Amino acid sequence: GDDVPWFPMKISELDQCSHRVLMYGTELDADHPVSDPLEPPRSGCLPADRFPPSARRQGFKDQVYRQRRKYFVEVAMNYKFGQPIPRVEYTPEEVRTWGVVFRELTKLYPTHACREYLKNLPLLSKHCGYREDNVPQLEDVSLFLRGPLDVVRNSQSDKVAVTVTRGPWCVPERSGFTVRPVAGYLSPRDFLAGLAYRVFNCTQYIRHSTDPLYTPEP
Repeated sequence: GDDVPWFPMKISELDQCSHRVLMYGTELDADHPVSDPLEPPRSGCLPADRFPPSARRQGFKDQVYRQRRKYFVEVAMNYKFGQPIPRVEYTPEEVRTWGVVFRELTKLYPTHACREYLKNLPLLSKHCGYREDNVPQLEDVSLFLRGPLDVVRNSQSDKVAVTVTRGPWCVPERSGFTVRPVAGYLSPRDFLAGLAYRVFNCTQYIRHSTDPLYTPEP
């Protein structure tokens, strides 16, 4: 009926979901991407009481960082279903920030990660470059997750053809998921729409280097 909200009927229509971003680099407030607690929430901002006071340390008034975030927004907004995910040349500062987080999480994995994660992490390191000194590319992760069978869909009709992928990702079948770049925070409805097609929306930007172990963003 007319009261049923729109939802994607085919995988190519996820382009519409993934472009409906609620919060991203170009909408960040000078200090922090939340609204003033004394004012009504603005479009694209989350209520300030959702975040601890320490969140205001974030470097969103760093103009260099803001410009860098705009670059990632453009990459994600220009991406269309079926295209290879653009590869990003991360800066030395971004790689160092990634390394800080990688080292801290690696300490916690033996006691906090599930069995499936521990089993697959070495494979991600081998096939996708998961290392302290390297930020993995989403395209490599997507190819790995999809596994050796490459499901090709026409972006108009979504007809399916199955071919065999050759290369370093020819490992036993994995989850069948793919990854697509997104500019920022999606609504739960749009994020779940991607999962329905085994598509995981993922940002490509790196946290600000001043506080690598915390981010106010989802």
